[in-house]
Amino acid sequence: MFDINLYLQLCKEYGVQAADIQEGSIIVDSKTPEIDYIVETIWDELEDIPINLEDETLDEDFYIWEKGDDKYEDVWRWFDVHHSKGVAYLVNEYEGKD
Repeated sequence: MFDINLYLQLCKEYGVQAADIQEGSIIVDSKTPEIDYIVETIWDELEDIPINLEDETLDEDFYIWEKGDDKYEDVWRWFDVHHSKGVAYLVNEYEGKD
């Protein structure tokens, strides 16, 4: 599920235009260049998060994930859902931001 609070927080933090807010409802298309930019930024930061190599879980909290969350089932699944090209693109083709 798309986490709108994280989206708005990161839009503000990285200066990316947020979705329109109308009558208390947030209109968001999770497959936009802005969302991809935010997802890629989080992906870049993920490499600095320690992973428990025995069970492939996070060794510390990271944004919406908690220590102990599964790297693949929890974290990578979120990236697959929220990036327009999916996690396969991030793993195999994305070169990171400079």
